[in-house]
Amino acid sequence: MYNPNQNGARNLILQLMGGMVGIVLLTAICFLLLYGVPVRGMPKVDDIISAQVTLGDKSCEVQPEDMQIAADLAGGLKCWFGEADQTVPEATITYQMKDGSTIVVGADADTIYKDGTFYAPKGNNGELFYNVVEGIFFS
Repeated sequence: MYNPNQNGARNLILQLMGGMVGIVLLTAICFLLLYGVPVRGMPKVDDIISAQVTLGDKSCEVQPEDMQIAADLAGGLKCWFGEADQTVPEATITYQMKDGSTIVVGADADTIYKDGTFYAPKGNNGELFYNVVEGIFFS
């Protein structure tokens, strides 16, 4: 038997779901426009064996109690579209991973660097990376 209310309920549910998907997509786009795109493949603290920080001609090993800071610095870098300076920044962190690989991450006000690829930073997170490396590891 035909029930006219059944089609109306189905259409209402589809409209609500479509509206929710639209809101989620709009929110994601706004977030990316405001904060930038995260650089992919950054190291996680649980996968790092050791790390070495370099600032210009100075370098030091990251102590185990500072490993979370070193991982968070790389994870907090956000890039944007556009040209980046093709020079490796003075502030870099080289991560030795449990799987035997090495990840090199560096940043300054004009460039984000990760394993041979250069990105334009969004906002001042590249400058923040440089300042934190200088202030925490070389103060």
